[in-house]
Amino acid sequence: MFNIFIDESGTYKVDTAAKRETNYLVLSAAAVPLVDCERLRSKLRESAIFKTNGKPLHSKNIKTRTLLDVAEFIASEDIYFFAAVSCKASVLDQGPKTWAERSRSDHFEYAKTIHRMLLERVGAFFTEMTWNDRDARLKMASAEITAEQHSEIDMVKLNEYISKCRKKPLNQKVGQLKGLPCCEIKQKSKEDEPLLFLADIFAYGVGQTLIDGERRFIESDLIRYLGERIWHNDDDGSFLDRGMRFIPSAREVCKSRRLLHLYTRSLPLEICDARQEKSRRQEQDVPSEILE
Repeated sequence: MFNIFIDESGTYKVDTAAKRETNYLVLSAAAVPLVDCERLRSKLRESAIFKTNGKPLHSKNIKTRTLLDVAEFIASEDIYFFAAVSCKASVLDQGPKTWAERSRSDHFEYAKTIHRMLLERVGAFFTEMTWNDRDARLKMASAEITAEQHSEIDMVKLNEYISKCRKKPLNQKVGQLKGLPCCEIKQKSKEDEPLLFLADIFAYGVGQTLIDGERRFIESDLIRYLGERIWHNDDDGSFLDRGMRFIPSAREVCKSRRLLHLYTRSLPLEICDARQEKSRRQEQDVPSEILE
């Protein structure tokens, strides 16, 4: 089975929506097979990504060629990626008003909901991987979820919230949390847990495609490599409602047809809209308690 590693690109402060560079939050997860964890830890520690000359261990501080080399070797591994991608301005304009208003005054309200949406994707993945396989479900019990240390995240409250949603899901989407191997997330630094860098580089690659950053020429290459490892629909290769969740929708997050094609694998927009509508129906009539 897999261990799960979580990191983000962007901030949990919703009031930064006015600035293009901080309007997006990408919360990502990497599912790494248990049998490969030690080997991959060693490989990452030996790579150039740990030679940052004292700078924090983040993708934005690493040379372009090094990032692409790491992305290329990741693409050859049995790793799966997931992401919850949020456009803050659109959430404030179109999202549930109570959530949007509370998120303005309390950043944790925003953070915990984005974590839940990401973990719903991971839960759906685990459910599919262990369906009709008792041995796999037993092995899943030993899996762990680790997140990068973050000063804005109260991990005790976050774990309580995810556990509450998992035990008493109020709609079909939230019910996907039951597929998780556990509901306790632990925090570590990348220095202590190098596998967190897998989630970091994926979140960074996705985030930079959205803001057309200064390193715009490498983002498509990063996603070209890492995109092969995003959990996707086997029939058409799309990431929609599989490995990736766009909040409030793919159309709102991806502001250009180029980006829509990148993340939907050039699916007709009518199909994208139909999948988004199906996802929304699964979340209809969500009581406000689920956000508390």
